[in-house]
Amino acid sequence: MRVVGGSGDSRMDTRMETRTEERGGPKRERPRPAGFRSEVGSMLPTPGRRWPRPLVVALVLSVGVALADALLPGVPSAQAGQIGRLFALLSGICPQRPAHSYTLGGVQLPLEARMLGLFIGLTAGVVELATFGRNRSWRWPRRPTAFALLLGFGAMAVDGTNALLYDLRVMGLPHAYTPDLRLRLATGTLAGVAMAFALVPAVAQATEATYDSDVGKRPGWRDAGIALFAAASVALLTASGWPLLLYPMALLGAASVLLALTLINWTLLATFAALATGGLCLHPGRSRTWEWAAGALAVSLALAELLGLALLRRVAGSW
Repeated sequence: MRVVGGSGDSRMDTRMETRTEERGGPKRERPRPAGFRSEVGSMLPTPGRRWPRPLVVALVLSVGVALADALLPGVPSAQAGQIGRLFALLSGICPQRPAHSYTLGGVQLPLEARMLGLFIGLTAGVVELATFGRNRSWRWPRRPTAFALLLGFGAMAVDGTNALLYDLRVMGLPHAYTPDLRLRLATGTLAGVAMAFALVPAVAQATEATYDSDVGKRPGWRDAGIALFAAASVALLTASGWPLLLYPMALLGAASVLLALTLINWTLLATFAALATGGLCLHPGRSRTWEWAAGALAVSLALAELLGLALLRRVAGSW
């Protein structure tokens, strides 16, 4: 219903919703203002739709384990304090070369620039799909969005190949340009966001008994833009070299690695369990217990994998 009043060109459009009632007499219509849902309100659970619990559980467990590793006594490394323990934890998946890493306050971060950007981008994508894009996290991105995300992944592949050729220049191999930490961080961030938009639907479809097949609810430009903006903001803070960001960035990197491994492990566990039980583990009445148990097992396996790779590297380095 449109209401036009006042002087000049002032107009007020009011959306109304009608409700028909029958109270012992003829039918009549009573206007009722339509409900307003804000962006924050759209993040809350609605009838027929749940929080993506696999993502929430993975985030909570991964951050908790990373904080525990940073705060509790751990294996000492070449550097002292919290960063030394995180260095030891992540040494199995990252070469930790000083020339390829950012330093904050004169201390090197545990992850190299490309890997730091990769896992920061992945975490930003997961958080976006667990909050703003919650209703679309069950589906693969729309084709134009997916193509753009693949281009970001391709940018990392091109920059990584050029960096490899640069390292092998003593063998006479050509390279296009001199590698730069900012390019490593930027291309890794783009690739990480692309990985999130592929990994999250895989986790959702592996852990949910049913999922919405509505094509209109696929992640689009808005979801990718929010994730890229968040990841780019964190990347810019890292590149600033601000010393106060040393511990937060080191913790974020460790939590992001744990999150990525947890989601991969969770997908594999859910797939194997569904095959072994004929989908019984995905029964709606058992899903909550299953998700927390599987999440705890997945993050435990992720931590064991990191510790195992770190130990393997230490043993191999002693030979």
